[in-house]
Amino acid sequence: MAHIGNWVWNIATDKEYWSDELHRIFKRDPQEAAPSYNEYLNYVHPDDRDYVDNAFKETINGKPYEIDHRIILANGEERTVHIRAEVVFNDKNIPIQTKGIVQDITERKKAEEKIQNLANIVESSNDAIVTKSLDGIITSWNKEAEAVYGYSAEEMIGKSASILAPPNLADESAKLVELTKQGKKVQYYKTIRLRKDGKL
Repeated sequence: MAHIGNWVWNIATDKEYWSDELHRIFKRDPQEAAPSYNEYLNYVHPDDRDYVDNAFKETINGKPYEIDHRIILANGEERTVHIRAEVVFNDKNIPIQTKGIVQDITERKKAEEKIQNLANIVESSNDAIVTKSLDGIITSWNKEAEAVYGYSAEEMIGKSASILAPPNLADESAKLVELTKQGKKVQYYKTIRLRKDGKL
């Protein structure tokens, strides 16, 4: 489920409407009245509060905003939400209403952090680590691969890995890929590869 709620705030009356899904995101009873803006700020993580408040004030001046920030629920749980909001003006160009959507992106953020951690590990490894698609196109190339093979990541990503194979081993990679397609694991394989300077 997307976990997207929506809200509308009447500036003059300081009354706010929250959808049922928005109440669920904040673990509030949908029968409760929506919180005021200041009450909402109490949900915002203390380190994000100024950022959120400043973004909101810019919206009142007519600038739509789209931000991510952390919230702390009544039970102490920390979540991350994505907010998109805009202001509605009357015919005298006075802001009368703000409206927007809120999406709970906590799980997506956690997944992104895991991916980034893995990317950092690969990049800082003392081993040359290269990934490629099943059709042999290089998709990642770490710093140590640059040192081992002499090619930069910019030179190699998007290119065929066959560049690294000496002529007498040209069909070797295809055989290894075929094993992978069959679900077989190649745990250890010793081979020869060609550096950019022509050395094996």
